[in-house]
Amino acid sequence: MAEKVILFQDKDFETSYRAEYPDEPGRAEPHEIEHLDELTPYGMLLASLGACTALLLNMYARHHDLEVSGVEIELQYLSEPREHIDLSIQVSGNLSAVDRERLFKVSYHCPIHKMLKNGIEVRPRLAEVPVKSI
Repeated sequence: MAEKVILFQDKDFETSYRAEYPDEPGRAEPHEIEHLDELTPYGMLLASLGACTALLLNMYARHHDLEVSGVEIELQYLSEPREHIDLSIQVSGNLSAVDRERLFKVSYHCPIHKMLKNGIEVRPRLAEVPVKSI
């Protein structure tokens, strides 16, 4: 299974999403996503990682007076040879190579990235349903 989400966020934090499903005929080309519920669960995970990363980079750039006009992040979930996410970051704006490298290093501080990298325990439980009186 492979799935790709491409996210663009401008300096004002306006975000758009495109998705493609290379394994599915007719859906292999990137298409605009109007609502995130159009994505599979894998796509939703990719979208959250991309949005968190883009938000972090835009906020960092704003606080450090870096001229970022937009951030495009391409994320792809791949299941072989081992499950992993390929993440490509493109930052547009009037930036030096040093600025771009600094922003790339900042991207590792995204909380979603940290959770995925370090692993997080999930403790499911069934919530009690209140008994309705008749």
